[in-house]
Amino acid sequence: MRPFSLLVLLLLPCVACRPSEAASDVHSARGSTADCGDGAALALTERASVPLPPSAAPAGLALLADGSLVMAERGSSGVSVRAADGASTRWIAAPEPLPVLSPQDDELLAAGLTAVYRIDTGRGRVDRLMDVPLRAGRIVSLAGDGRTLWVGVGGLAGGAGAVYAVSRARPGEWRRRPMDAPVHLAPAGDGRVAAAGTRAPHRVAFLDSTLAVTGSAQPPARRRRGADARFTQALVPLDCGRLLHVVADLRSDRRELTVYQAAPRPRLLRARTIERPIGFVHTRAGRSMVAVTEGEGRREVVLLGWSWQP
Repeated sequence: MRPFSLLVLLLLPCVACRPSEAASDVHSARGSTADCGDGAALALTERASVPLPPSAAPAGLALLADGSLVMAERGSSGVSVRAADGASTRWIAAPEPLPVLSPQDDELLAAGLTAVYRIDTGRGRVDRLMDVPLRAGRIVSLAGDGRTLWVGVGGLAGGAGAVYAVSRARPGEWRRRPMDAPVHLAPAGDGRVAAAGTRAPHRVAFLDSTLAVTGSAQPPARRRRGADARFTQALVPLDCGRLLHVVADLRSDRRELTVYQAAPRPRLLRARTIERPIGFVHTRAGRSMVAVTEGEGRREVVLLGWSWQP
Protein backbone atom coordinates (compact mmCIF):
# COMPACT_ATOMS: atom_id res chain seq x y z
CA MET A 1 0.00 0.00 0.00
CA ARG A 2 1.41 3.41 -0.95
CA PRO A 3 2.22 5.97 1.79
CA PHE A 4 -0.70 8.17 2.75
CA SER A 5 -0.54 11.46 4.61
CA LEU A 6 -3.24 10.25 7.04
CA LEU A 7 -2.26 6.60 7.16
CA VAL A 8 -3.38 6.24 10.76
CA LEU A 9 -5.00 8.88 12.92
CA LEU A 10 -5.72 8.28 16.56
CA LEU A 11 -8.22 10.44 18.40
CA LEU A 12 -7.23 10.08 22.02
CA PRO A 13 -9.35 10.79 25.11
CA CYS A 14 -9.96 14.44 25.85
CA VAL A 15 -9.80 15.23 29.58
CA ALA A 16 -11.06 18.81 29.77
CA CYS A 17 -11.32 19.16 25.97
CA ARG A 18 -8.79 21.97 25.68
CA PRO A 19 -6.85 21.91 22.38
CA SER A 20 -3.52 21.20 24.05
CA GLU A 21 -4.95 18.15 25.77
CA ALA A 22 -6.86 16.89 22.74
CA ALA A 23 -3.88 16.64 20.39
CA SER A 24 -1.98 13.42 19.86
CA ASP A 25 0.76 12.09 17.63
CA VAL A 26 0.24 9.82 14.65
CA HIS A 27 0.88 6.25 15.70
CA SER A 28 0.98 2.92 13.89
CA ALA A 29 -1.93 0.59 14.58
CA ARG A 30 -1.76 -3.19 14.66
CA GLY A 31 -4.97 -5.15 14.99
CA SER A 32 -8.26 -3.80 16.24
CA THR A 33 -10.54 -4.08 19.22
CA ALA A 34 -14.25 -3.80 19.86
CA ASP A 35 -13.56 -2.02 23.17
CA CYS A 36 -16.12 0.75 23.54
CA GLY A 37 -14.70 2.18 26.75
CA ASP A 38 -14.02 5.90 27.05
CA GLY A 39 -10.30 5.19 26.86
CA ALA A 40 -10.49 3.63 23.38
CA ALA A 41 -8.99 5.70 20.58
CA LEU A 42 -10.31 5.93 17.03
CA ALA A 43 -7.80 4.73 14.42
CA LEU A 44 -8.22 5.34 10.68
CA THR A 45 -6.24 3.36 8.09
CA GLU A 46 -6.25 3.57 4.32
CA ARG A 47 -7.63 0.54 2.45
CA ALA A 48 -7.70 1.79 -1.12
CA SER A 49 -7.69 4.94 -3.23
CA VAL A 50 -9.45 5.87 -6.47
CA PRO A 51 -7.87 8.69 -8.54
CA LEU A 52 -10.36 11.17 -9.96
CA PRO A 53 -9.94 12.85 -13.35
CA PRO A 54 -9.22 16.60 -13.25
CA SER A 55 -12.68 17.34 -14.61
CA ALA A 56 -14.48 15.40 -11.85
CA ALA A 57 -16.54 17.50 -9.42
CA PRO A 58 -17.96 15.11 -6.80
CA ALA A 59 -21.01 16.46 -5.02
CA GLY A 60 -21.96 13.30 -3.13
CA LEU A 61 -20.36 9.94 -2.33
CA ALA A 62 -21.74 6.77 -0.83
CA LEU A 63 -20.01 3.53 0.09
CA LEU A 64 -22.45 0.63 -0.04
CA ALA A 65 -22.42 -2.58 1.96
CA ASP A 66 -21.19 -4.60 -1.03
CA GLY A 67 -18.17 -2.32 -1.36
CA SER A 68 -19.35 -0.44 -4.45
CA LEU A 69 -18.81 3.31 -4.57
CA VAL A 70 -21.58 5.65 -5.76
CA MET A 71 -20.68 9.17 -6.86
CA ALA A 72 -22.86 12.11 -7.87
CA GLU A 73 -21.21 14.97 -9.72
CA ARG A 74 -22.28 18.60 -9.69
CA GLY A 75 -24.73 19.38 -12.47
CA SER A 76 -25.03 15.78 -13.69
CA SER A 77 -28.47 14.16 -13.63
CA GLY A 78 -27.52 10.72 -12.38
CA VAL A 79 -24.86 8.78 -10.47
CA SER A 80 -21.93 6.56 -11.35
CA VAL A 81 -21.50 3.19 -9.60
CA ARG A 82 -17.98 1.76 -9.33
CA ALA A 83 -17.79 -1.95 -8.52
CA ALA A 84 -15.92 -2.99 -5.38
CA ASP A 85 -13.11 -4.56 -7.40
CA GLY A 86 -12.81 -1.48 -9.61
CA ALA A 87 -13.32 -3.59 -12.73
CA SER A 88 -16.37 -1.71 -13.97
CA THR A 89 -18.22 1.60 -13.63
CA ARG A 90 -21.74 2.20 -14.83
CA TRP A 91 -24.04 5.20 -15.06
CA ILE A 92 -27.58 5.41 -13.68
CA ALA A 93 -29.63 8.30 -15.05
CA ALA A 94 -31.86 10.39 -12.75
CA PRO A 95 -34.56 13.04 -13.35
CA GLU A 96 -32.35 15.76 -11.82
CA PRO A 97 -28.91 16.16 -10.17
CA LEU A 98 -28.75 14.24 -6.88
CA PRO A 99 -25.97 15.90 -4.82
CA VAL A 100 -27.17 14.37 -1.53
CA LEU A 101 -26.59 10.63 -1.08
CA SER A 102 -27.56 8.75 2.08
CA PRO A 103 -27.10 4.97 2.36
CA GLN A 104 -29.59 3.43 4.78
CA ASP A 105 -29.55 -0.09 6.22
CA ASP A 106 -31.00 -1.73 3.11
CA GLU A 107 -31.43 1.08 0.57
CA LEU A 108 -29.69 4.09 -0.94
CA LEU A 109 -31.60 7.35 -0.72
CA ALA A 110 -30.75 10.54 -2.59
CA ALA A 111 -32.13 14.05 -2.82
CA GLY A 112 -32.52 16.68 -5.48
CA LEU A 113 -33.73 20.21 -4.78
CA THR A 114 -36.99 19.28 -3.03
CA ALA A 115 -37.55 15.56 -3.65
CA VAL A 116 -36.19 12.34 -2.14
CA TYR A 117 -35.38 9.37 -4.39
CA ARG A 118 -34.54 5.70 -3.91
CA ILE A 119 -31.63 4.39 -6.02
CA ASP A 120 -31.65 0.69 -6.90
CA THR A 121 -28.06 0.09 -8.01
CA GLY A 122 -28.79 -3.55 -8.82
CA ARG A 123 -31.52 -2.74 -11.33
CA GLY A 124 -30.07 0.61 -12.37
CA ARG A 125 -33.21 2.53 -11.38
CA VAL A 126 -33.97 5.82 -9.64
CA ASP A 127 -37.50 6.06 -8.22
CA ARG A 128 -39.10 9.16 -6.74
CA LEU A 129 -39.91 8.33 -3.11
CA MET A 130 -41.50 11.50 -1.79
CA ASP A 131 -41.63 15.28 -2.12
CA VAL A 132 -40.60 17.44 0.83
CA PRO A 133 -43.05 20.34 1.41
CA LEU A 134 -40.37 23.04 1.51
CA ARG A 135 -41.45 26.63 2.00
CA ALA A 136 -38.13 27.76 0.50
CA GLY A 137 -34.55 26.59 0.13
CA ARG A 138 -33.16 23.22 -0.93
CA ILE A 139 -32.30 19.85 0.59
CA VAL A 140 -28.70 19.65 1.86
CA SER A 141 -28.68 16.41 3.90
CA LEU A 142 -30.63 13.23 4.67
CA ALA A 143 -30.65 10.68 7.48
CA GLY A 144 -32.93 7.81 8.41
CA ASP A 145 -33.27 4.77 10.64
CA GLY A 146 -35.85 2.79 8.67
CA ARG A 147 -38.77 4.28 10.60
CA THR A 148 -38.15 8.03 10.35
CA LEU A 149 -36.63 10.13 7.58
CA TRP A 150 -34.99 13.42 8.53
CA VAL A 151 -34.22 16.08 5.90
CA GLY A 152 -31.81 18.99 6.39
CA VAL A 153 -32.61 22.18 4.47
CA GLY A 154 -30.46 25.21 3.60
CA GLY A 155 -30.66 28.25 1.38
CA LEU A 156 -33.23 30.03 3.52
CA ALA A 157 -33.42 33.77 4.18
CA GLY A 158 -30.63 35.10 6.36
CA GLY A 159 -28.63 31.90 6.01
CA ALA A 160 -31.05 29.97 8.21
CA GLY A 161 -31.88 26.28 7.90
CA ALA A 162 -34.51 23.78 8.94
CA VAL A 163 -35.00 20.09 9.68
CA TYR A 164 -38.02 18.18 8.40
CA ALA A 165 -39.08 14.75 9.66
CA VAL A 166 -41.61 12.21 8.44
CA SER A 167 -42.60 8.70 9.43
CA ARG A 168 -41.95 6.20 6.64
CA ALA A 169 -45.30 4.61 7.59
CA ARG A 170 -47.11 7.98 7.17
CA PRO A 171 -45.23 9.76 4.37
CA GLY A 172 -47.62 12.71 4.17
CA GLU A 173 -47.35 13.86 7.79
CA TRP A 174 -44.29 16.12 7.90
CA ARG A 175 -42.90 18.00 10.88
CA ARG A 176 -40.60 21.03 10.62
CA ARG A 177 -38.13 22.63 13.03
CA PRO A 178 -36.38 25.94 12.17
CA MET A 179 -32.60 26.04 12.71
CA ASP A 180 -30.28 29.05 12.80
CA ALA A 181 -28.13 27.54 10.01
CA PRO A 182 -28.23 24.67 7.50
CA VAL A 183 -27.44 21.35 9.16
CA HIS A 184 -25.69 18.11 8.34
CA LEU A 185 -27.52 15.03 9.61
CA ALA A 186 -26.51 11.58 10.81
CA PRO A 187 -28.48 8.83 12.58
CA ALA A 188 -27.69 8.82 16.31
CA GLY A 189 -29.50 5.67 17.45
CA ASP A 190 -32.53 5.25 19.70
CA GLY A 191 -34.79 6.88 17.10
CA ARG A 192 -32.78 10.11 17.03
CA VAL A 193 -30.78 12.15 14.55
CA ALA A 194 -27.73 14.38 15.10
CA ALA A 195 -27.92 17.78 13.41
CA ALA A 196 -24.68 19.80 13.12
CA GLY A 197 -25.00 23.50 12.34
CA THR A 198 -22.69 24.99 9.72
CA ARG A 199 -21.97 28.14 11.75
CA ALA A 200 -19.64 28.51 14.72
CA PRO A 201 -19.72 27.19 17.41
CA HIS A 202 -20.92 24.22 15.27
CA ARG A 203 -23.26 22.89 17.92
CA VAL A 204 -24.69 19.41 17.36
CA ALA A 205 -28.32 19.04 18.42
CA PHE A 206 -29.89 15.62 18.94
CA LEU A 207 -33.51 15.42 17.76
CA ASP A 208 -36.10 12.66 18.06
CA SER A 209 -38.74 11.69 15.51
CA THR A 210 -40.96 14.59 16.61
CA LEU A 211 -37.99 17.02 16.24
CA ALA A 212 -37.84 17.63 19.98
CA VAL A 213 -34.28 18.35 21.19
CA THR A 214 -33.07 15.54 23.47
CA GLY A 215 -29.53 16.83 24.03
CA SER A 216 -26.64 18.74 22.49
CA ALA A 217 -22.85 18.92 22.33
CA GLN A 218 -20.25 21.00 20.54
CA PRO A 219 -16.53 20.93 19.71
CA PRO A 220 -14.10 22.51 22.19
CA ALA A 221 -13.36 26.22 21.68
CA ARG A 222 -10.59 26.98 19.18
CA ARG A 223 -8.70 30.10 18.18
CA ARG A 224 -10.87 33.07 17.17
CA ARG A 225 -11.59 32.83 13.47
CA GLY A 226 -11.76 35.70 11.04
CA ALA A 227 -15.07 37.05 9.84
CA ASP A 228 -14.36 35.61 6.38
CA ALA A 229 -14.02 32.04 7.63
CA ARG A 230 -15.99 29.49 5.64
CA PHE A 231 -16.70 25.97 6.83
CA THR A 232 -17.91 22.64 5.63
CA GLN A 233 -18.76 19.67 7.82
CA ALA A 234 -19.33 15.96 8.01
CA LEU A 235 -21.04 13.74 10.57
CA VAL A 236 -19.90 10.12 10.36
CA PRO A 237 -21.81 7.47 12.36
CA LEU A 238 -19.53 5.04 14.22
CA ASP A 239 -20.44 2.04 16.35
CA CYS A 240 -20.54 2.04 20.16
CA GLY A 241 -23.21 4.77 19.85
CA ARG A 242 -20.65 7.35 18.69
CA LEU A 243 -20.27 9.99 15.98
CA LEU A 244 -17.27 11.58 14.30
CA HIS A 245 -17.83 15.29 13.71
CA VAL A 246 -15.50 17.06 11.26
CA VAL A 247 -15.33 20.83 10.80
CA ALA A 248 -13.15 22.00 7.90
CA ASP A 249 -11.92 25.57 7.40
CA LEU A 250 -12.16 26.04 3.63
CA ARG A 251 -9.43 28.72 3.67
CA SER A 252 -6.82 26.21 4.83
CA ASP A 253 -6.06 22.52 5.40
CA ARG A 254 -7.25 22.72 9.02
CA ARG A 255 -9.69 20.01 10.09
CA GLU A 256 -11.19 19.82 13.58
CA LEU A 257 -12.22 16.27 14.48
CA THR A 258 -14.44 15.49 17.47
CA VAL A 259 -15.86 12.19 18.68
CA TYR A 260 -19.16 12.31 20.58
CA GLN A 261 -20.91 9.68 22.62
CA ALA A 262 -24.48 9.99 21.32
CA ALA A 263 -26.26 7.73 23.80
CA PRO A 264 -27.56 7.61 26.42
CA ARG A 265 -26.55 11.25 27.02
CA PRO A 266 -24.68 13.26 24.36
CA ARG A 267 -21.16 14.18 25.48
CA LEU A 268 -17.79 14.98 23.98
CA LEU A 269 -15.25 12.15 24.28
CA ARG A 270 -12.19 13.38 22.40
CA ALA A 271 -11.03 16.00 19.93
CA ARG A 272 -8.11 16.80 17.69
CA THR A 273 -7.04 19.36 15.09
CA ILE A 274 -5.08 18.21 12.04
CA GLU A 275 -3.60 20.01 9.03
CA ARG A 276 -4.55 17.75 6.12
CA PRO A 277 -6.37 18.52 2.83
CA ILE A 278 -8.95 15.81 3.45
CA GLY A 279 -12.72 15.84 3.41
CA PHE A 280 -14.56 13.08 5.25
CA VAL A 281 -17.92 11.97 3.88
CA HIS A 282 -20.77 11.04 6.20
CA THR A 283 -21.29 7.54 4.85
CA ARG A 284 -20.43 4.16 6.33
CA ALA A 285 -20.68 0.48 5.46
CA GLY A 286 -19.30 -1.89 8.07
CA ARG A 287 -16.21 -0.26 9.54
CA SER A 288 -15.49 1.69 6.38
CA MET A 289 -15.43 5.39 5.61
CA VAL A 290 -15.00 7.52 2.50
CA ALA A 291 -12.84 10.63 2.23
CA VAL A 292 -11.64 12.93 -0.56
CA THR A 293 -8.05 14.19 -0.55
CA GLU A 294 -6.41 16.86 -2.64
CA GLY A 295 -2.75 17.69 -3.13
CA GLU A 296 0.08 17.91 -5.66
CA GLY A 297 -2.38 18.65 -8.43
CA ARG A 298 -4.51 15.55 -7.95
CA ARG A 299 -7.73 14.54 -6.21
CA GLU A 300 -8.55 11.07 -4.91
CA VAL A 301 -11.38 9.23 -3.23
CA VAL A 302 -9.86 7.33 -0.31
CA LEU A 303 -11.51 4.35 1.36
CA LEU A 304 -10.64 4.17 5.06
CA GLY A 305 -11.08 1.44 7.60
CA TRP A 306 -11.48 2.33 11.24
CA SER A 307 -11.20 0.60 14.59
CA TRP A 308 -11.05 1.32 18.30
CA GLN A 309 -7.57 0.98 19.81
CA PRO A 310 -7.09 0.34 23.57
